[in-house]
Amino acid sequence: MQSSQTKVIGYTLGAFALCLFLAAGPSAAETIEKSFPFELDTWYDIEVEDGPAIIHRIRVASVDGNFKSRVFRPGTKKDGMVRDVQIQVEYSNDSSKDIDTDLEVFWLDAQGRKIDGYEGEEDMDEEQRRDKMTALRSTLVYGLDVAKTLSVKIRF
Repeated sequence: MQSSQTKVIGYTLGAFALCLFLAAGPSAAETIEKSFPFELDTWYDIEVEDGPAIIHRIRVASVDGNFKSRVFRPGTKKDGMVRDVQIQVEYSNDSSKDIDTDLEVFWLDAQGRKIDGYEGEEDMDEEQRRDKMTALRSTLVYGLDVAKTLSVKIRF
């Protein structure tokens, strides 16, 4: 028969092991951090693979008549100072489940200050080859004209 002191030590060690396991969290995800010279409608190669997922490339593309992104910026429908763009990340995901992805994509001025961009979560759909994650934005034409750098951070 175990003594009560031995049981307490066993429970304490078990609780400690559980705390270490929980603190470690999920396995480390791949993080991509890259910068490119900013140019609208230009694809930039990334080609980073982590297990069944590959991030192939990225671009900020011009789009016409994007109603969805303008809902949150009323009055810009015919505003020549505003342009609709779509951030597109091309990927492949050979796994049988969606992969959550955190995107931080910004265009920066010559001093490295953020002008505009996107920060949010997107999914890489399961069993997809060369599909795209997309995020729509309405942004100022001036910001696109003075942008010098495309800053990209992707965690998956």
